[in-house]
Amino acid sequence: MMTSLMSVEANILITYAILIITVVLLLSKRYKYQGLLSLTFVMGTLNFRYGITKIDEAISFFVAIYDPFYNLGVEDGSLISGLAQCDGGSNNCTALPTRFIYHAAWGVPFFSRFTVGAQG
Repeated sequence: MMTSLMSVEANILITYAILIITVVLLLSKRYKYQGLLSLTFVMGTLNFRYGITKIDEAISFFVAIYDPFYNLGVEDGSLISGLAQCDGGSNNCTALPTRFIYHAAWGVPFFSRFTVGAQG
């Protein structure tokens, strides 16, 4: 999360808002430098979290950023090859476990790799 004072949903919305502002600034002719600074801030904040929070919290937040877009318009995620469920059915690989059952196929092994370890 960006800040522990707010809910996960609020933190994800803050991340989206900053990314939208960043894209607008980068596409403008006058404020490209501010857009680059904003992009650096967002990416730095997301990466800094890996050092100050538990690794499972940091990765589950990162996976949750993508969940709404991967599940947009999807009724049954089991039919789509790019979506997967968390290992063991615990749905702990996302910071939004009650909202999304299926996640980006790369997100599940990414979470497992750093929380469970490498498999044989």
